[in-house]
Amino acid sequence: MAYYYLVASLPWLTLGTEPPLTSADLVRACEGQLSDLDMTHLGSIVAGRGADVTHPAFSTYVAKDTQLRDALARLRGARVGVDAAPFERPFAGFDIAIERLALEAMGIADPLARELALDRHRFKLLEELALPSPFGAIAVLAYAQRLLIAERWWALTEEIGRVTLGEVLERCTAGIAL
Repeated sequence: MAYYYLVASLPWLTLGTEPPLTSADLVRACEGQLSDLDMTHLGSIVAGRGADVTHPAFSTYVAKDTQLRDALARLRGARVGVDAAPFERPFAGFDIAIERLALEAMGIADPLARELALDRHRFKLLEELALPSPFGAIAVLAYAQRLLIAERWWALTEEIGRVTLGEVLERCTAGIAL
């Protein structure tokens, strides 16, 4: 099914700028526009359950992202001498470019710059997966996932970082008698 008007009306997304709408706004905009199955898929993505989506192109994204996460876990584990096998998840297919991307990303010393590079890759991958069907369901689903990534980056502020660091330090030092 094609969603010409809906896809054409979606505003452009970029990382590092305030998203022009929220994921909740996107869901509301899609109500009555998407088929029941596509609406269910959209709900799964917005809820952070992309692995539940059965759309073939989006399943490709999930598999590649899982491979990337597994590769990063292996590389991080190797750095600190920890076996990453318990943290790896199965995925369909194998892409050597994903392994190279993980290796390149781990070569970036600044953790924030590393995460940005990884999310830029995810953004690009989602855009590429929608190219064969630019007004199909994958265009909407890929947009939703890209919107989540953009929302995450927009929410990263120094204040939130300070609060999060304080919470982590508090958990780490709880029970330590001084």
